[in-house]
Amino acid sequence: MCAVNDRPGKPDEDSIPRNDAWHRIAKMRFPQEPVRWITKRDHWLINRYHPPGEPDGVDEFGYHPPPAGERYRLAPPTELVQEIDQAYFRLSLQEEVNRWFVEWGFDLSKPTISKHQFEAVVQAEFGQLPPDL
Repeated sequence: MCAVNDRPGKPDEDSIPRNDAWHRIAKMRFPQEPVRWITKRDHWLINRYHPPGEPDGVDEFGYHPPPAGERYRLAPPTELVQEIDQAYFRLSLQEEVNRWFVEWGFDLSKPTISKHQFEAVVQAEFGQLPPDL
């Protein structure tokens, strides 16, 4: 479905694929960083290990479980600290780009967004149109 005209098929001239818009905003907000979605490996590392430098849930009184609804994550092994740190960094950039879309009222669950609305918002915030991919 095209989110702009609610008919099946590819985006038309009034819409832009959500993924294209996402990558354009990532490039504008973080021009020095190769912002992308986290990989399967990143996801696995994030789900398995807590961020480097955070306490591992064990103190002098013993194990303290994580808050309700969260699962205990292991302390990162020394040999994976840099990779885990990078995975969390990429996640933070991804979340920042997602937050930008939500704050401007875009629905990231739809496959396309209004091209005119997107360009107007980008022009208002950045003073220029989004770059081509």
